[in-house]
Amino acid sequence: MEFALVVPILLLFVIGMIEVAWIMYVQSAMEGALRQAARYGITGQGAADRDSQILAELSKYTFGSITIDPSKLTKKVYSSFQDVGLPEPYTDANGNGKYDPGELYTDLNNNGQWDADRGKDGAGNTGEVVRYQFDYTLMPFTGIVQSFIGGIHLQASTVVKNEPY
Repeated sequence: MEFALVVPILLLFVIGMIEVAWIMYVQSAMEGALRQAARYGITGQGAADRDSQILAELSKYTFGSITIDPSKLTKKVYSSFQDVGLPEPYTDANGNGKYDPGELYTDLNNNGQWDADRGKDGAGNTGEVVRYQFDYTLMPFTGIVQSFIGGIHLQASTVVKNEPY
């Protein structure tokens, strides 16, 4: 009788530990793969197919454990490390501390609109700073966990400076 009471709790605990280990593994694989992809990206090799090679590096170093969706990899180019993640400058006309449509701004990335991140899309040129970011929604492999929390959003990012080439 004690066995019938303890086994479900023990089994739930073991399944939970396996799920946590899987999440940690996928996060670690994403970070390592993104680091390797960025190492390839900073060299400027094969400029024509650099984006596809960066995706191939991601796929290679995640060992097929996740599906690489090209739309989930973002590459933003900055002029310096200090600019990473900063918004485009604007004049806060009403003093509310945030950008409102119609307020004057400096379009640093030349896309015709104000952006909360001033980086330009792309892998950059020689000497430019690039932030690589990869987002992935991990679906737990057991239905028990999926029914409680759904998908788990994981994110890996790294900032590098392109080598002179």
